Amino acid sequence: MMKSRFLLAAALFLALCLPARADRVLDAFVAKASSSTMEFGFTLRSPDVELSGSAKVRGSSYIIDVLDIEIWSDGNLRWSVDRQAREVVVEEPDAAGTAADPARILSDFESSFSLKSSDSAVFRGVECHAVNLLPKTVPDGSGISSVTLYFSNGQLRGMTVCLDDGSSNEIEISGLRFSDRSLDAHFDTSSLDQDWLVTDLRGF
Repeated sequence: MMKSRFLLAAALFLALCLPARADRVLDAFVAKASSSTMEFGFTLRSPDVELSGSAKVRGSSYIIDVLDIEIWSDGNLRWSVDRQAREVVVEEPDAAGTAADPARILSDFESSFSLKSSDSAVFRGVECHAVNLLPKTVPDGSGISSVTLYFSNGQLRGMTVCLDDGSSNEIEISGLRFSDRSLDAHFDTSSLDQDWLVTDLRGF
């Protein structure tokens, strides 16, 4: 149940990389993102679902909160935390769900994508600078064929994630801010009381 809710919740924030050809808007964003903690709200729209949540990202670490589920990742492990049900699922990160998860995309964009082109486009009624990206390598299970990032006045407004099956996810970003604060995205299950159910799927 938690796994399926996570995969639903994961349609969000996408991967961006150091460009093969120069794009000043993208370069400026990459430089700022690579040395900061990013915090933002998001709304994911796909053919099957629309949902909203919030995220924090720094380097390869992130925390997202969506559908009353918290997803923590320190880059090595991922914890799906349901505080109402008092359940935690621990697993190794995989590519499944990446196309729906903006935090996972942004946490590794420097190594995952390359610049294809840039132009102008309208996103959610706003004229934007659109940066079109292609995956350098296509990880098994991600299903991503391309990503377009939309910037307005240098601010990331959202992205479109196109999938191998011809469908796409739209992720709208709101309230994006950068800070120097550290981000501890390791969820300590040892601090939980005995009422919690911890399911460890590492190695499966």
